[in-house]
Amino acid sequence: MLWLERIRALDGAKIFRYDKSKEVNVMEEDLYFMDEALRLAAEAADLKGGEVLMDLYCGTGTIGLSMAGKAGKLCGVEIVASAVDCARENAARNGIDNAEFF
Repeated sequence: MLWLERIRALDGAKIFRYDKSKEVNVMEEDLYFMDEALRLAAEAADLKGGEVLMDLYCGTGTIGLSMAGKAGKLCGVEIVASAVDCARENAARNGIDNAEFF
């Protein structure tokens, strides 16, 4: 049975889902820590708007999608097919059209 849980992203406006029946990053279960980690990642990336953001081992796309609005394009790469499906759903649910997941 597929059990989905919502988590918040950096700006609190985006809603992301991930499949808890599969392995997930423990970080995604601690919302406070996740918000802080996303803030620090965005700060370190220092995106200006024209970059191609590569999210390797992207899982359900949470980190990359939280920064997609500040990048020219997001390319997420993940080996787990169900996570790629969730990443695509997360992009669509949040109106993010500059993201591709492989």
